[in-house]
Amino acid sequence: MNGRRAIVALCMLCALLVSAFAAQSASAITGTTAFTCVKGKGTFRGEHCLSAGGAAAEYGHVEVAQDKTTETTTTNAKSANETNVTRIMKIRMNIAEEPFELQVTGVSGSGWIENKKAVSGEHYVHGKGSITFTGVTVTEPVGKGCRVTTHKEDGSGSPGEEGEEGIIHTRELTTTTEGQGNLVKLRAADNGPVANFWITCEIKKVPAIEGTWTITGSVQGVSNGATVNFTHSETTTQNKLFARGAKVGFDGGLTLSGREKGSAGAYAPLATTNVETEPPPSTGTTAFTCVKGQGSLIGEHCLSTGFAAPEYGHVAIPESTTTELTGTNAKTKNETTEGSTGRLKTTVGGVPVELQATGVSGSGWMENKLTASGEHYVHGKGTLTVTGVSVLQPAGRGCKATTDNEEAKEEGEVGVVHTRELTATTEGQGDFLKFEAADKGNLASFFVTCEPGKRIEAIEGTWSCSGSAKSVPAGATATFIHSETTTQNTLKCRGSKSGIEGNLTLSGREKGSTGVYTPVAATTYTT
Repeated sequence: MNGRRAIVALCMLCALLVSAFAAQSASAITGTTAFTCVKGKGTFRGEHCLSAGGAAAEYGHVEVAQDKTTETTTTNAKSANETNVTRIMKIRMNIAEEPFELQVTGVSGSGWIENKKAVSGEHYVHGKGSITFTGVTVTEPVGKGCRVTTHKEDGSGSPGEEGEEGIIHTRELTTTTEGQGNLVKLRAADNGPVANFWITCEIKKVPAIEGTWTITGSVQGVSNGATVNFTHSETTTQNKLFARGAKVGFDGGLTLSGREKGSAGAYAPLATTNVETEPPPSTGTTAFTCVKGQGSLIGEHCLSTGFAAPEYGHVAIPESTTTELTGTNAKTKNETTEGSTGRLKTTVGGVPVELQATGVSGSGWMENKLTASGEHYVHGKGTLTVTGVSVLQPAGRGCKATTDNEEAKEEGEVGVVHTRELTATTEGQGDFLKFEAADKGNLASFFVTCEPGKRIEAIEGTWSCSGSAKSVPAGATATFIHSETTTQNTLKCRGSKSGIEGNLTLSGREKGSTGVYTPVAATTYTT
């Protein structure tokens, strides 16, 4: 598409502040919200979170917190061919019934945005910034030796004096999605000129286009992922952007990236998603990958509270996509800085028994599911190996726990317990995650023996634990509390009501992937 010099600047500016705002559907909405585009378990394609294309669907959105200022940069690099190449911008219009066209090869800009919410309930994105366009040339009319230079608005030069060649600086611009539907509106922050520049022709004078150019008005753009796209036909039809009394249109693409204000971290592409007025009623729990990016969650396990910087966020795991899992008790304590021990407590034959475990490792899989009633839930299977198992009570008896060779009825590895295949689900569990044996049988079996002369017949021999236990998810960590698991009265070891205490963190990656495992957290849906 084509447009004017100033248009170019405007375009760029638009892209700068708009990229993060592009709405991605035409359904009923209450506004638009900006998200950071991050690599992780997601459904978007390429680093700019495109909704379609040939790239692998391995990127997702991390929501930018409301009223949180995000520093932004903008560029036209990697804005075409699924973010692989730079997209040239073209600005076109008619002056004195003759075609006029500018071309821009480079764009750089800076500014800020915030996600906002109006009194009406509409979500919208608001921001300000400025842009510099480089490599600006006059491609029509040809053969006149026409060129573009900056405009010295501050009066520092002589009347008509030229500035930097091939460069246009916009004035401060503001952008908003408030009341714009699926579009983003861009205009000068003070409602004055968007940009000013000079054109001179040296081979043959063209009075109709030479001298000062001033771009005024506003323009609307549409984004796809982190890239905002403008087309000549659409911007011309809007009939809101003008230069030298003529309607202006342009064609190009710009990409917006952001980071939290004051951060020294890398900028990540910013995309947007519409907020629906009437989201489908849903309840239950859905698993998310926990990734570092523009988010409001604490630490690598996506905790809701703590002292670490809120720089992590959730990337939704697509429904019915199998995620390979690992489980551990490492880094599950003190905001993911330390490992935690686990305990099993019960009373058998009047003897209080307490076992402690220092290590947990496991593997399995999970899927996000949806019932016919509309409940979202997480379902999976796996096994655990518990190590460093010792008998704390009764004390002084030299008691120990070993693996159970179920067929030979003899001791195995000291301090090790292997579970049978377990299933975990949130279906019908409210805020809990329920664990039980996949075949509804024993969860695990092990042996307890005490030193000769100190034997306690009531607790020695084979132990089998059956039933189920519920944990409370906190970010990527499932927490078991002795008082709660005992009160549940669903876990029995050697026929006696039992309680467990400890933490288990789950990490995942897409089935068949060779990538690293990333902590998996959960979010509860509400109707």
